[in-house]
Amino acid sequence: MPTLTAAKKQHARRAPRRWSAQLQKYHLQWRRIFEKFGWGNKPENEKRALRHSILEDLFGCEINVNDATETQWDAIYLAQDILLENGIIVWGPEMARYALEEGTRNRYVWNIERAGYDIPGIEEYGVPEEYISAISADKFGVRDWRSLSSKKLWQLFITIKNRVRKAGGIRKFADKAIVNADDPF
Repeated sequence: MPTLTAAKKQHARRAPRRWSAQLQKYHLQWRRIFEKFGWGNKPENEKRALRHSILEDLFGCEINVNDATETQWDAIYLAQDILLENGIIVWGPEMARYALEEGTRNRYVWNIERAGYDIPGIEEYGVPEEYISAISADKFGVRDWRSLSSKKLWQLFITIKNRVRKAGGIRKFADKAIVNADDPF
């Protein structure tokens, strides 16, 4: 059985693992937060404890950021922005809920704006804003779909994605919008 020092030497000889772009941004943001608020010289275990407590506040449990989803990354980045702007003094359960909701909403808005990009022809036309607004008004009674909660944005995204797929692509929507600009369907 190798000794502890031999194991450390073996680990040091391995090629360094490349971080994803999200992980690089995550650690860069934390470095900025620590430097701005005088935590630069704190022990690494205290810094790690703070990072993990923020993740626990956001998601209800500690997550491995290597396995974070895009939606989770959006919430993490928003939380880091809040911390960078205001410091740890403003952080609490309410702020964690806000960061999670707004981060999730941002991801769903992004998904809705790009719904159907995997369908041929979508790059050229995109989902018309009027179409999204009409579905939102029909489904939720609100034309300003960007103001919806994350749960409603998710439902809107699924509805739009399914309708675009069922219709055989966005080209039909774009052609119809040209013929009759008042009718988004």
